[in-house]
Amino acid sequence: MKSRPVQLLPSCVLAGICALAFAAPALADNSCDAPYSAVVKSTQTPRHVYSTRTHSAQEMQDSDHFKRLTGKPTYSSKTEISESIVPGGAFDYGTVKGQWKRQPSSAKDNLEMAQDRLNAHEDTCTLVGDQTADGQSVTVYQLHRKGADDHADTQLRVLKSSGLFEGQTTKWPGGSSIVTRYDYNNVQPPANVK
Repeated sequence: MKSRPVQLLPSCVLAGICALAFAAPALADNSCDAPYSAVVKSTQTPRHVYSTRTHSAQEMQDSDHFKRLTGKPTYSSKTEISESIVPGGAFDYGTVKGQWKRQPSSAKDNLEMAQDRLNAHEDTCTLVGDQTADGQSVTVYQLHRKGADDHADTQLRVLKSSGLFEGQTTKWPGGSSIVTRYDYNNVQPPANVK
């Protein structure tokens, strides 16, 4: 049996293979790119947002304590319902204790925060799959926020038809939660709000 000499790859080919091997994970999409991109896109689109916040027993206890100290509770009830309308332009609108209020638009700040989150990849996201929400086909992602002061689990829903954010359900340790739904149809400022 005749032995063959070992052929070495040229160093430039070897360096290229190594670079590709190590770059592949960096080039792959982060699992949070799709839901974060939907949020970025949604911040640039007129929208009507409906939210229901449920306070934990601890939050309500703290609110009662605050009321004893100041005469006013932090939260008026265990469940708070709010709406906001972002029609595009100089003003946004939101409900405060059931009354619509006009405020300077925060679109630029919201867009910057969404883009920062897209670039930072601070969270862990998992694709849950396709579902139906309010009669629309959505892709669902599970997001775990791992910030030092903010541990939360969020289920994000992205509309398959447009790539816009449909809504989310966020739960915090201790029992607090918020459920949010976005609507992009016929977004107009509320009537008679100055």
